[in-house]
This record gives sequence, structure tokens and C-alpha cells, in this order.
Amino acid sequence: MSEIGVVVLVLITLFVLFQLNMVRQAKKQIGEIAPDIPAQDPSSSDQPTLLYFHSPNCGPCRSMSPMIDALKTEFSNIHSIDVSQDLATAQQYNVRATPTLVLVKDGKISDVLLGQKSAEKIRSLLVP
Repeated sequence: MSEIGVVVLVLITLFVLFQLNMVRQAKKQIGEIAPDIPAQDPSSSDQPTLLYFHSPNCGPCRSMSPMIDALKTEFSNIHSIDVSQDLATAQQYNVRATPTLVLVKDGKISDVLLGQKSAEKIRSLLVP
């Protein structure tokens, strides 16, 4: 194998390991007590809350945001958080990449999803 082939293989391996580490770090939060949820409606406290962390510079976020906005008309318990405007909340939830979805049930983080997701997947998180 040539030197270029070895370098490419090493770079691909590092990229995959980095992605796996991000997923592992995100999943470690499941079961932890959730930090205060910004702008939470007290009347919906018995419902799960979905936090959508996004960034204006994120390509998948730009295609996912209109779908999230449409779902917000259906579900009042979805909150969009622009990490470029509210970095403190993103840090509290240990968000390292966008888009990230954090599902909070009964005051605890019950799921963390990284990357672009479909409307059906998001709806399934919110409908018991």
C-alpha cells in the first residue's frame, strides 16, 4: 500500500473514531438530571420536552429547521436553541455537534440523537 493510501486510511479511521466518541459522549447523558429547560411551558411539564440544538452554519440544520418549525405548530414542547446565540445552554447539555436533539422526560435526559432526523422519528419521540 502506498504512503498516500496509508494516510487516507488513517484519516478515515480517525474520523470514524471521532464520530463514535461523540455518540458515546452524548449517550452517557441519558438518565442524568436535565439542566433547566429554557422557556419551558409549566403546563406541559408532564409531557416530554424536545430540545433542538442547531447552528446557522450547519448544512443539515438548515434543511432540518423548517421541519422542526412545522412540528412546533403540532407540539408545544419543542424548543429550538441556536448554539451561536445560546452557547451556555448548549454547554449545559454537553452539545458538541449540530444538529442535536435532546429528549427530556420527568426532568431527566431520556435520549440524545445526533444528526439529521426525519419528522416521523421526531414525532415518535413525542407521541407516547
